[in-house]
Amino acid sequence: MRQEVITMRTIGEVSKLTGISKRALQIYDEQGLLVPSRTDSEYRLYSDDDLVVLFLIKLLKQLGYKLKEIKQIMESPDFDVQASLDAQIKMLEQKKRELECQIMLAKEVSHLASGDDGPNTGEAICALFRHPEYAWLLSSSDDEDANEAYAYFRWLNDSYERIGESGLDELSDNYRQMLDESKEFGISSQVFANLTNQLAELRDAGISPDSDQATKRVADAYRTLDEAYDEDPFASLYLVGTYYGTGELTPPSLLAKMDEDTQREIESMQIYMAKAVLTFVDTLELTEERKKAIGELGN
Repeated sequence: MRQEVITMRTIGEVSKLTGISKRALQIYDEQGLLVPSRTDSEYRLYSDDDLVVLFLIKLLKQLGYKLKEIKQIMESPDFDVQASLDAQIKMLEQKKRELECQIMLAKEVSHLASGDDGPNTGEAICALFRHPEYAWLLSSSDDEDANEAYAYFRWLNDSYERIGESGLDELSDNYRQMLDESKEFGISSQVFANLTNQLAELRDAGISPDSDQATKRVADAYRTLDEAYDEDPFASLYLVGTYYGTGELTPPSLLAKMDEDTQREIESMQIYMAKAVLTFVDTLELTEERKKAIGELGN
C-alpha cells in the first residue's frame, strides 16, 4: 500500500509562498490563530492544511477583518458567514465614503491655498457652507452679526448631522424639520428652506426644473427676499444656482455619513434646484449692479 507523503514547510518557505511575513506568521502562532507543528529544535513547520488556513486568514485580512475577529470566526462553528460579509461590506463602503471625502477635502484645501490672495468671496462663502463645523471661527462676543452667523451655521451643522445619521426614508421629514427650525434664523434662511421643500415637491411630481411652476416658486422667493432686505438678492440666487449645480455645497462630513441612496437623492435635488434657480436668474435683466455682484463673488 502506497504511503501518503506529507509535505512540511519551514516558516521561510511559507512566507515566500503566501506573501505573509515571518513576523506575521509568528504573531498568528503567539495569538493562537494558527499554531504550526514544531521540530525537536522548536522550528515551526507548516502542513498543506496550515497553508489553506493561512490563505483564509489572508483573505479575511484583505476584507478588513482584524485578527481578533478572524480568530472568533475560525473558532465559532455557528458563524454566519453571509451576515458577517454583509456587515463587512457596509463597513468598507463607509470607509470608502470617508476616504473619498478626505480626498475631496484635500483637493479643496489645495485649491483654496493655491491663489496668492486666498479664496475669492464666492469660494469663501461656499467653503463655510461645506464646512459648517468651523462656524466657531465666526463667533465673537463683540459682534452681534458674527454671533448670529455662528448660531446659523451651528444649526446647519446639527441639521446635517441629523440627516447623516438617518436615512433616505427620513430625508423628507428632515427637510420639513429644517424648514420649521429655519424660522429662528431670519427671512433668508426660511425662504431658502421653503424653496427647497417646494422644489422637492415639484421634482417628485415629475415637473421639469425649467417649467413655469418651478420658475414661479423661485420668483416668489426672490420677491420675498427683495422686500425683506435693502440689497438685491440676485447674488444669493446666483451663488445657489452656480454652486448647487456642481454639488459643491454638500459638506464632506455629511457625504461620509450618508449611504449611497441618500447621496444620490440629495445630489439630484441640488441639481434640480440649481437648474430652477438659474432658469429664473436668466429671466432677470443683467444690470450693472448685478454684474458687479457676480464680479464680487469671484474676487
